Amino acid sequence: GLGKAYMEDANFEEAAKALQQCVIVKPTYSAAYYALAQSLEKLGRLDECRTVCATGIDISTKNGDMMVTKSLEMLRGSLG
Repeated sequence: GLGKAYMEDANFEEAAKALQQCVIVKPTYSAAYYALAQSLEKLGRLDECRTVCATGIDISTKNGDMMVTKSLEMLRGSLG
């Protein structure tokens, strides 16, 4: 939705805000955690990114969304 549109425009601050609202409203939506983590990483907010990755991995694993789980694990691993 809106968060992805902001990401496409490289407006990661607004993307992060929209995606944070998304996971509050729909906390089981795995893909939103990945998009939020990507936005936070682009903003250099790495501690927040790690937290979102961990939560997203938990949610996506419970949902059986293996592609999202793998993507979040790879992103988290790249943070060092």
